[in-house]
Amino acid sequence: MKNEYAVTQLIERRRGELGLSRADLARKMGYANVSKGMRRLDAILGGDTKLATELAPMLAAALDVDPSEIEQAIGDTRQDVQAEREKAYRESFRPYAILMTEREVPYPHPNTSFFYRPDVLRWIELEEGSSPETYVRQVLSQIPETIKIFGKVTGFSIKYSPDHTVEFNKDGRPIICAIDNASGGGVKHH
Repeated sequence: MKNEYAVTQLIERRRGELGLSRADLARKMGYANVSKGMRRLDAILGGDTKLATELAPMLAAALDVDPSEIEQAIGDTRQDVQAEREKAYRESFRPYAILMTEREVPYPHPNTSFFYRPDVLRWIELEEGSSPETYVRQVLSQIPETIKIFGKVTGFSIKYSPDHTVEFNKDGRPIICAIDNASGGGVKHH
């Protein structure tokens, strides 16, 4: 988490300029329950842009700033939070495979929603630390003929990295190689 988001910097700067404590700011924002106001303020200072957007008019009035200044700081914070999430995802990413089946939506079955999670049923963990050259063999060794409520397995895709996915038929032959468009890639058919 970033130490100081743009919205945090703006709030803290204005709070200092106005000589307001956190409790004073909560009161100026209209909170009779100051503890509740301070909890919400803490959430905003921590990067909660949804809450900041909801409370933007109250923040602007309490800090005596133009609402556009608050909106700009929230927008900058939103970008920072998204960048942090993306970085965390990339740092913790582990390659995996997803089985493709006749049906993407489970066949209607009583209690399906209670007992079956589609993402888990069709997900194959790849051996940690293994070479990408072994991924197809790993999937082929675990691939069932059918998955109850989804039907026959028709193929699979392997997510090699956050930006690189290859789709295979059931025999392990590449069909489509997709490279995330954000990285300047595209889709290649084999």
